[in-house]
Amino acid sequence: KTLLYQTTQAKTTSANGETKPVGAQVGLGTRTASITANFTQGSMTDTGLDTDFAIDGKGFFAVMDDNGDTIYTRNGHFNWSLGNNGGVMLCSSEGYPVLDTTGAPVELDGEYNTSKITIDASGNVCYPDETGNPQPIGYTIGLVQFSNPAGLSRASDSTYKVTDASGEPLQESENPDLKKSKIKQSYLEASN
Repeated sequence: KTLLYQTTQAKTTSANGETKPVGAQVGLGTRTASITANFTQGSMTDTGLDTDFAIDGKGFFAVMDDNGDTIYTRNGHFNWSLGNNGGVMLCSSEGYPVLDTTGAPVELDGEYNTSKITIDASGNVCYPDETGNPQPIGYTIGLVQFSNPAGLSRASDSTYKVTDASGEPLQESENPDLKKSKIKQSYLEASN
């Protein structure tokens, strides 16, 4: 008996008593040892949508699920939704609020025209000043990294929860030892 085959008859004979050259073996089949996510960088696809964001690097977006827990995703297909205070809130495709570097939802006052909002490569939410140049308005999309992203636990199709194996999230904005990811507006990362 081996890992792949089990010998059921070591020596066989025909009906006439003649020895057959090969014994009978039965395959034991296969089984899945593990299923892991592949977090290597996928190619960037230009979508032309101002609310699509791709991460160039090892970062993850932080979002808040329906239970108020922080979960993580690389899926940057976002949209502006009505916020809690009459403004607008940046949300994931599942409707989860996108979090800033302080862990609070990115929620803007109603005075902003969402079609003029841009996000720079560092994640700063920008709005044009009186001369039309985009200026940061005090919100930065939070990006985190994990010492072992393969250790994350799948929460849904494209969101993940922290586990002991993944390690705690490391805020890129607070950790000078991490190589910073860049955000590309109007792009999505393709699967790999």
